[in-house]
This record gives sequence, structure tokens and C-alpha cells, in this order.
Amino acid sequence: MLLPALALLVPSGARATNFVENFDGYVVGTQPPGWTISTQGGLGSANVDSNQFVSASNSLAMYVTNFSMGSTYLVRYDLGNQSADPFSYFLTNTVSVEIRQTYTNQFFKFAGVDGGALSAFEIQFNQGTLKAINNSNTVALVSYSPDEWYRVDINTRPVSATWSANVYDATNGLLTSFTNFQYAMTPGTPFYASGAPIGLFLVNFGTIGGSPATGTTYVDNLFVGQIPEPGALALTSIGILGIGLLVRRPRR
Repeated sequence: MLLPALALLVPSGARATNFVENFDGYVVGTQPPGWTISTQGGLGSANVDSNQFVSASNSLAMYVTNFSMGSTYLVRYDLGNQSADPFSYFLTNTVSVEIRQTYTNQFFKFAGVDGGALSAFEIQFNQGTLKAINNSNTVALVSYSPDEWYRVDINTRPVSATWSANVYDATNGLLTSFTNFQYAMTPGTPFYASGAPIGLFLVNFGTIGGSPATGTTYVDNLFVGQIPEPGALALTSIGILGIGLLVRRPRR
């Protein structure tokens, strides 16, 4: 994954605005610090895991028994949307995450949320179909396979309440893309239900019907912030040498 490495190339003043989370350096089997975790029904978990990962050597395993028994939530509201924050209100911000579901019949959401936990933008891995929210509509995009890593790269500009996304498979092949989707609205209302995003919200609803009844969604390499423009990268090109030292281990 290139985004954490690129974050190292941003000048120090800008680098402080970026949020990077790869769950490395935490004790396996524990909850990652800085996140609020909730399990409806008390039968789920969200713990650091070393069995599956993209960047060495951990990811987050969000486990839940099944849809009828509850869900597992992971959320944080501290990213902010002021000028110096990761979700800078007037800038185009990059949001990236890598996701792997164990089984086809699972349902998982990844969203940027406002302070009221309302989704501004939202991607769904929904029982084999990738979906996204555009205004008040849920748009089916493309099918996906279980037990494979996918990377979702989002560009969003809060001042215009719009977002675009590219989704890549495990070989970095482009699976689907879209542009200029609108932030989520409540059907029948003239106003945006959500404000500008200040945080991230991940929820594993587990499996919905079929077998098996339990399911785990793995999450790795979260990023929110600004990727340097090509001109800025040229000014810090010496830092590119460092990327060569970041030997990427095979995806597991």
C-alpha cells in the first residue's frame, strides 16, 4: 500500500493533518486504541489480528456471529474538518481503506460520518455486491469475491458535499469507479441529512442468511488526509528512496 509511504513525503506541517492507521505495533488480540468499539448483542469483537494483513504485520478483525444476533461497530469522531484537519472542509481529501470479507453472505459498511454519526459518504460490501450511497439512493456498482483484499480510494470535498471513488482488487486492477456522487440525504427532505465528515464509521453486520452463520471482515491501511501534488513530490523526491526500503510482505 502506497498511501502510508506517501504520507511520509508530505512536508512536516501538512503531515500532521493526515490520519494513518495500519494496526501495526499493537498487541494481537486487543482492541486498537483511539477507537470506540461496540457490539450489539455482545457477541462480536474488533481486535488486532495477525492472520490476515496487507502491510506487515497486523490488520483489524471485525467479528460478529450473524445478522440476527447483532453487529460490531468501530468508530472515531476526532478527525475534524477544519483547515488543518484530515477532512479539511475546503480541500479535496483522500480516504483509503483495504477490506477483506471471509464469506459472500456478509454485509459491511465503511463511511465518513458527521458528529451525529450520519453517513456523508458510504461504501457497502453487501453479500457479493459492492454498493455506494449517492444522495438518497443506494447504487449497485459491481460484484466482488469473498476472501480477497480490496482497496477503496475515495476523494471527497466537504464544501461541495461530493465524493468519488476507485475500487481495486488484490492485483491492483481497477474493479469499478464513479465520480461526483452526492453526500447522503434522507429521502423526501430538501437538506443534507449529514454534515461535513469528521470521522470514520465501520460496521460489520455479519452474515445474512445462508451458511456459515458467522463472519469476519478484516480492515487494514486506513488513511484520511491530503496526498501531495506531483510538484510537491518533486520537491521531496529524495524521500522516494525510502519507499524502496519499505519492502512489502505478501498479502495474507
